[in-house]
Amino acid sequence: MSRHLKFMSFNVRSIQSGFLTLKEYVVDCAVDILGISETWLTPDIEAGRGVAFYVRNDITFKILHSNITTVLEELWISVTVNKPKYCLAVVYRPPSPNVVDCFHQLTESLANLSLDNDYAIIMGDFSINVLVNDG
Repeated sequence: MSRHLKFMSFNVRSIQSGFLTLKEYVVDCAVDILGISETWLTPDIEAGRGVAFYVRNDITFKILHSNITTVLEELWISVTVNKPKYCLAVVYRPPSPNVVDCFHQLTESLANLSLDNDYAIIMGDFSINVLVNDG
């Protein structure tokens, strides 16, 4: 594999109902790694929850960390392609929890998990309106 990796993040709002759209994007955009938020994958995952990765089948990956709290859901994987080692996270932050607590948790995970990697990429749904200054 000599080309660069193509990453994408998608808030699917139920992977079961959005699967065909998701599959179309992956194929049309030639996505290598897709971070998926709001999967609602199983009945025990409440609406607005769940994170997952789609990793193209010829790319080897390793799950590094999975954490679900009231503040943030995060899934971290490691991927090595043509030497560079990537640390990737897909996150979902519910709209109401404190933004500072969310970024504190994310920063802590990043510090612990990205040490042995050349690149760290964080994708997902942070539920933050960047057009509004909340102080």
